[in-house]
Amino acid sequence: MAMKRLLLAALALLAMAFAPVSASAQNMTLDFPSWQAEDPGFAEWWKALIAEYEAKHAGVKIKLYSIPFVNYVNQLTVRFAGHNPPDIVHLPTRNFASFASQQWLEPIDDLIKTTDIPAKWSPLQSEMVWDGKTYGLLLLPYGNLLYYNEKILQDAG
Repeated sequence: MAMKRLLLAALALLAMAFAPVSASAQNMTLDFPSWQAEDPGFAEWWKALIAEYEAKHAGVKIKLYSIPFVNYVNQLTVRFAGHNPPDIVHLPTRNFASFASQQWLEPIDDLIKTTDIPAKWSPLQSEMVWDGKTYGLLLLPYGNLLYYNEKILQDAG
């Protein structure tokens, strides 16, 4: 449950960071492409998170849609370069530095300093810092796994 609250807060912060609105703004739709929008497990998770956010923020809708991963970073690059970025950015960690170095992302330090989010970060959160500023929240700190067949290795000597 704590992780769900953390991620809901992350989504809220990202929405605020990338699409600041006045208190009187109504009927706003935030653009949110993701390669996970239709992936089993991830799709349901994102949709539940979005539904909870929308329930707490009247007049704000989040349009989640899928872009296949093979095309995802290229399409985001074109959108940012054309000054038409999405409102909410779901970015692979390995591409973070190239987007941050071009100043395509907004720092979120001011948005998170009064929350408990920094205290709950994974140590891998440092990957979301560029030039001393935090530009994103690491949602899934992946690890690499190595599987091997012990018998084949023993037989090979």
